[in-house]
Amino acid sequence: MVTNLAHGDAATLGISRRPISRTRVDRVLMSTNSRMAGRQTLLGQAFDAVWQELAGNYTTALIIEEKRMRLALIILALANFGERDPDEIKDNALATMQFREQQIQSMH
Repeated sequence: MVTNLAHGDAATLGISRRPISRTRVDRVLMSTNSRMAGRQTLLGQAFDAVWQELAGNYTTALIIEEKRMRLALIILALANFGERDPDEIKDNALATMQFREQQIQSMH
């Protein structure tokens, strides 16, 4: 199901075209369930781990912000679909991001 999210356009994923700050990404990650600090930490750590692997692939601020928001939404989707294993969240989020990048590259 998460793969379907990666196939969507910005509107489908809820991504606006306006610049997205680190603070905004943090708010998206943190607001999903403010009652569960452990879950927030897990999601934040998964985000940071995946982003560390992907960060060097993007150079412009707009692309970086778009990709960070996409990653945040993918991680949230995995958690909302019931995934609790931190390694699975990281692996699936990374695979989804990489799959989407391959699709974009094949279109050009």
